[in-house]
Amino acid sequence: MRSRHKVGSIEIIMKRPFRVSLLIYLGILILFCHPGRGASDSALPEIRSSVQGIYALGSAGKLFTQEILENPYVDGLTIRIRWKDLEPARDQYDWSFLDLVMEQARVFGKRASVSVAAGRHTPDWVYQSGAQSFTFIDPNPYHKDTFCTELRIPIPYDPIFLREWKDLIQALGLRYKSHPALTKVRISGINTSSAELILPHSSGKAIPNCDKTSNDIQNWINAGYTATLIKNTWLDIANAFQAAFPDKALSDAFSPNGLPKINDFGQYDAKLRLNEDILNLGRASLGPFFIPQNNGLSAKMDHRGLRKPP
Repeated sequence: MRSRHKVGSIEIIMKRPFRVSLLIYLGILILFCHPGRGASDSALPEIRSSVQGIYALGSAGKLFTQEILENPYVDGLTIRIRWKDLEPARDQYDWSFLDLVMEQARVFGKRASVSVAAGRHTPDWVYQSGAQSFTFIDPNPYHKDTFCTELRIPIPYDPIFLREWKDLIQALGLRYKSHPALTKVRISGINTSSAELILPHSSGKAIPNCDKTSNDIQNWINAGYTATLIKNTWLDIANAFQAAFPDKALSDAFSPNGLPKINDFGQYDAKLRLNEDILNLGRASLGPFFIPQNNGLSAKMDHRGLRKPP
């Protein structure tokens, strides 16, 4: 039995019992891209064509099944890996997983998108090198292994973290920028548990079903976080990705309230729209190569995150 779902200008067709998380890179997402200074409108159709389709969203460090690789409705593979697995020691890279999955994509005629998560997946050696950390209590009950426990991430604007992260981006580009299957790379680095643009932003309120609390907003204020600083940090990282992958599409996943809303005076401001500001930075600086992304499409969950009836 086939189920059909219309999304924008495409039709997603899934053949049951085949199940896969999907990412869409065209229509409703790519139309938000506008050329920046020095970019030509004529580049947009070519970039859109290179990334469009249905992408299977892989689990970090896990291979795709033969069922997904052979499914004709899957156009691409979104390959995810954690920084600590990719670079377990400084300048010592383990490319084995990425090499294998990129080759699978090429052999099976799939497009490939690569996403590396920093955040709590940052390797210990980065902190041992002197990078400052930020600790918080994980408030997400869907994180079965870490819910209600203390986690740490690097402070995104810490100069040591940025140096090591940009070194990784450069190494990633040197190895894969010319791979025939690669069409898109995720701009990442300002992360918590995934490669999405999210940082801890609890305000000290009680966490349901957890006996711990953390005031992330105040802790970020204490760490010198400001709206301008986080926007400049994102742009610095985005420019590093563009230098490493000059002819590939670049994306970032936005959540409307994913960043701490702290203004340039070190005060919480509920009216701030930092994700919108960063989105506009991407459009202005990267032009048609930039793809705003939201991983909200699911065949199993509705827009509230609740499971749909069968």
